[in-house]
Amino acid sequence: MNSKPSVFSVIVITIISMIFITSIVIGSQGKTKMNYTAEVKVENGALTGDSGQSIYMTAPGEECTFEVTAEGAPEISSTIMIYKDSTAKDSYISVEASEKGTVSEAVKLTGDAALLQVVRSVKAGTTVQDGTYKIDYTIRAVSTGRGGKILLTVLLAVVLTILGVVVINHENNKARTCTKKQMRLRGKAYTNAFMVMFVLGLAFGFLSGITEQFPFSIFQVELIAFLISATVFLITADRSRAFRSIRRKRGTLVVVFAIIAGVNLFAVLLSLIMKNTAAASFTGTGVIGNWIVNLVAAVCFFVMMLELLMQDAREQAERG
Repeated sequence: MNSKPSVFSVIVITIISMIFITSIVIGSQGKTKMNYTAEVKVENGALTGDSGQSIYMTAPGEECTFEVTAEGAPEISSTIMIYKDSTAKDSYISVEASEKGTVSEAVKLTGDAALLQVVRSVKAGTTVQDGTYKIDYTIRAVSTGRGGKILLTVLLAVVLTILGVVVINHENNKARTCTKKQMRLRGKAYTNAFMVMFVLGLAFGFLSGITEQFPFSIFQVELIAFLISATVFLITADRSRAFRSIRRKRGTLVVVFAIIAGVNLFAVLLSLIMKNTAAASFTGTGVIGNWIVNLVAAVCFFVMMLELLMQDAREQAERG
């Protein structure tokens, strides 16, 4: 049985962890950063063989400001041309990079990426000795619509934290009304679910480290691991009769699970019909569309529904 100090420790760790994760997410919300080094050759006081660079940069929003910094050769001017369309068919704005960083005006972009072209020249009135120079560039793109996303992030973090604290307290208080056998069976269900999530987490983590183009995003990985672990938990808890509430509400749960499975299956079919199966997900490096989460959800809830029906049939056979 959990003591009050141990439960309090779990709640404190949960809150601190959520604050840590949320702070990092807010700090990087609506921002994209790129660093690279260019080598420039100077002969007879002029640049030779330098055609600049063309850079495709992920856009953190529909409207962004760009901060460009160039360090290493103050005699060489670097102008960044930012195209509003990544196909270079639209107009652009020019920003001259500086050692302290120059911020552009807000740019409305078309598509998910911005095209940047770097043009270099020797500054007028300066003398540059012949040789090879290295220029370190830092380019930051910041979305002008960060406020709404930050607010949504904070609200979601608060809701998830409150939900976690309520669940922890509920389970702790509920444990006082359970028999030792039920507590042992519940512990077995939680352990099985945790071990499945642990193994899936390791599998996703190691596979992402050795795969150049890992097909899943963080969003997909987390939901898939949670759905499969939750399925294992319900099956173990129902078969061991660890929760009376599951037995009492089995009919309602069957209907709810069937509806959820059907809705997710419909979402998968709709995605296939619209030919979005290869669309990249909105986070991570995934190349599989988020329909994969709907597919896993449909299978998991269908399996849980079957488990409830089969367990109910077994209990009726035992009573008969």
